[in-house]
Amino acid sequence: MHSSICNMDETPLWFEFLDGQPYADKSSTTVQVKATRSGWDKEQASIIFCILADGAIWVEALIIFKGSDNLTRPTDIQRRAAEYCRYDPRVKIIFHSKAYANETVLVDSITHMLVPNLSPGLRLLAMYVTKFHKRKLVLSTLQSHNIIPSLIPPGCTGLFTAA
Repeated sequence: MHSSICNMDETPLWFEFLDGQPYADKSSTTVQVKATRSGWDKEQASIIFCILADGAIWVEALIIFKGSDNLTRPTDIQRRAAEYCRYDPRVKIIFHSKAYANETVLVDSITHMLVPNLSPGLRLLAMYVTKFHKRKLVLSTLQSHNIIPSLIPPGCTGLFTAA
């Protein structure tokens, strides 16, 4: 049985967390400071999760890295292929110039990742409102798949998760 209620959210994905910040418990007598020289602290990515209300069906996560999908040099293509191999095959990896979703990424995610895991009939998708969530292409895609969008205003997480 597929679910007809789901929540989709995008969040930054950090490779190096709190560069230059102390790591210690409040009661510690010594404090270590973590610093990196790897360059990972400057990498950008975000991840989109989709959670279904019944928890029975797993929708693959989408990681969006900063970069271009239009590669022409063979060495760049080889490096990109090696990058794809680093991740679990159940996680979809894409590259985008801004490292976060836009209208096109969202429509593709809805069509190819979410819809196959939803039950037929009327469905509900809760997601935080951004400008591109309200654009005609996104709303028409949702409507064509019988999905009612429930756009949650910023800063209202506590109101929805506490219930």
